[in-house]
Amino acid sequence: MSRGLTSRTRAGSGERLAANRERFLVAEPVEPNQVRDTILASWWRSKDWKVAADRIELSYVRDPDLDTPLTRSALPVLRQLRESLEGQPISVILTDANGVVLSRMAADRDLDRHLDGVNLAPGFSYAEDSVGTNGIGTALEIGRPAHVFGHEHYAERLEDLACAGVPIHHPISGKTVGAVDLTCWRK
Repeated sequence: MSRGLTSRTRAGSGERLAANRERFLVAEPVEPNQVRDTILASWWRSKDWKVAADRIELSYVRDPDLDTPLTRSALPVLRQLRESLEGQPISVILTDANGVVLSRMAADRDLDRHLDGVNLAPGFSYAEDSVGTNGIGTALEIGRPAHVFGHEHYAERLEDLACAGVPIHHPISGKTVGAVDLTCWRK
């Protein structure tokens, strides 16, 4: 059993996954057991929302409000997390419940430039219906942690990244109030 998991894991992160993503995008059948169910479901939602896979076209939504209970509670913790990751090319991102980026903290200029180039920046929404499968939008959509690696991203320009997002739930109401995401290079 571990042999199958190993080959599936290897295939899932490489060329077979890229080929299956391409098959999906041109409406051909995806090979069984080569794409995680969570990712395939997200690809279908992205396609239904008519998200472009070959480009990222996001409009600036609004200036982030950094004076909210969410930001006042989360930002000090996220700053400590960022400090503990010092020297690593990892971005720590906070969004609101709609996937609008409120804050992005990174220590790597190349990663920052890339994230700016794909509008993963304060004021832009990374909800699934805006940019397709990604750590932030998928976590918010399914209501639980989501990790999206390389070719699992719906948008081609995100394939160099790996993301892990988790929704933030209000401690009393349980309502989703935002998300925290860690994004780094796929490699």
